[in-house]
Amino acid sequence: MIFCYWHSTERDLIREAVHAWRDHFADFQVIGDSDVEPMIARSFPACLEAYRKIRIPACKSDIARLLALHEWGGLYVDCHCGIGDPQRISQLLGNLDTFELIVVDEDPKYRQNPKPERLNPMNNIMFARKNSEIIVEWEKAAFRNLGNHWTIEKERGFFPYSVWWLTGAANLKHIIMDGEWLALKADFAQRVKIIPENLSPIVRNVHCSYRQPGMHWHEREKRELLFD
Repeated sequence: MIFCYWHSTERDLIREAVHAWRDHFADFQVIGDSDVEPMIARSFPACLEAYRKIRIPACKSDIARLLALHEWGGLYVDCHCGIGDPQRISQLLGNLDTFELIVVDEDPKYRQNPKPERLNPMNNIMFARKNSEIIVEWEKAAFRNLGNHWTIEKERGFFPYSVWWLTGAANLKHIIMDGEWLALKADFAQRVKIIPENLSPIVRNVHCSYRQPGMHWHEREKRELLFD
């Protein structure tokens, strides 16, 4: 399965991206909350209310991709991602017989991190095997973090947070990377494949027509509560 997540039932803003993917992969799907909430109800029922109250779509998307990859396996892509090499994408899907998880390492030229030698695997392009133990551990960490932050907001109101740390790729790094984030832990060396971004068959920031000034999650998390 190849899919993206969109937070609204109105999908005109991502129509171009969906058509581009379906030109090469006819079964490409867009999932939404109507798909995700039943998964939460089955696996993490105590977390359903918190999910429904999330204000920032990127945070919901972090959760949605994990649940869907856990249940179905396949390839998740952010809506802004475009196709560079469709044959290579198909090959990587086939590589899930060998690897439990395949992700892309951010090109150092885009990083704010002053230590470019560190690996920075991202979660906007993720190939994962169904029932991946890595994905399951990440799900648990993300819901635990959300629950803790929800409690804080209910008690204190706005409290600084990072979506990347709460539900995003920071969790993946803690699970699979060594303490310096320079390499995979030994346990994951044969289970995870990390592709340098310049060799990725999927390209970021190709379909960006849905973006609006001031509404990126990096900006919203600085000023908004995470939960309604």
